[in-house]
Amino acid sequence: MLRLAVFATLPAILIAATPALGASGHDTPYYQGKTRLGLGGGGYSNGGFIDVFVAASFGVFVVDNLELGVDAAIHFGDDDPVAQLGPQLRYILPIDKRIHPYLGAFYRHWFGPAALAYADSAGGRAGVLLRTGHVYLAAGVAFEAALSDCAGDGCSEWYPEFGASLLF
Repeated sequence: MLRLAVFATLPAILIAATPALGASGHDTPYYQGKTRLGLGGGGYSNGGFIDVFVAASFGVFVVDNLELGVDAAIHFGDDDPVAQLGPQLRYILPIDKRIHPYLGAFYRHWFGPAALAYADSAGGRAGVLLRTGHVYLAAGVAFEAALSDCAGDGCSEWYPEFGASLLF
């Protein structure tokens, strides 16, 4: 639970340290009330185990540059397919017209074989958004750690993320 608190606190600190963008109009493309629909995926290998996933996400900017959303994904790999669903929080730093770094946190509940019936995890992500109009591409890295009982080497891992989203 401490891990989740640490990842959730980081975006709050960034918001407090950043000037109020959008206070005099829309100085950011990610202003309060905007919504996002995204598709993405990724993959990783952990000691010979290979996993790839496809994901869909939806988010709403609750304040300028801070998105609250939900992510869902299906994982395919060496074992039976599993699915995940959970909330996510992302803070975007629009420091340039097209290139925007981001930091985020997420929580996931896993669905699948009996061993994963009640599995939960939390993590953080960082990366860069490349924005062109209403479309942006994301590339980054994520760290995820099991919150449920876990034994062995697969209790936490780093993996790349990529995706494309529509901002409307």
